[in-house]
Amino acid sequence: MHFGPQASGESGDWYARKMYVQGTRAYDNHLKKYGHPSAYGYKEVLRDWNPKQLNPAKLARIYQDAGARFLMIQGVHHDNFDLWDSQYQPWNSVNIGPKRDIIGEWAKAARAAGIKFGVTFHHEYTWWWWQTAFGSDTSGVKKGVPYDGHLTLADGKGKWWQGLDPRLLYGIDLREYKGVERAAKSPWSPPPAGIFSRHLAYDNGMRPTGHCA
Repeated sequence: MHFGPQASGESGDWYARKMYVQGTRAYDNHLKKYGHPSAYGYKEVLRDWNPKQLNPAKLARIYQDAGARFLMIQGVHHDNFDLWDSQYQPWNSVNIGPKRDIIGEWAKAARAAGIKFGVTFHHEYTWWWWQTAFGSDTSGVKKGVPYDGHLTLADGKGKWWQGLDPRLLYGIDLREYKGVERAAKSPWSPPPAGIFSRHLAYDNGMRPTGHCA
């Protein structure tokens, strides 16, 4: 069950990444639906995402009738947004957006239908996948205006996301390292492996201490 807030962009998979890439369908659709990603970024998409028609209990019964014996549920995609009442990540579906423990609902529905289930985690890509959010338009009236990936915890004072650190969603700007900038503008390719030695303080300071289950 590969479903999450990226569906709200109606621009296919990887919408959250591509909405920060000028010239892509996701970027163009985001402009039309929401506005420029410097002012209305993915964090605002999360805030306004509310899939009211999502009914895990009903869907589980349909899968059961179809003979399904196993159900794999997306817990977190590359966008780093947890779909449960996460104890280590405040950017989650209980704190923001639908205010629902979506994974909890799926687990309850699967058990009621007698279907074995598992939860998938896709956030191993997050560190490089989100590098697009630190860029800006290269042409047009918004040329050079930074997207919202550059914002800090302090920037949220007085705003709806006060107290929420954008770095826990977008990570940090790593484009100074070899290959990262080029990979950020590619359709898929991750940067070359290496140690981001000038950002070890961030790694040590932001590393989660709890468990995701």
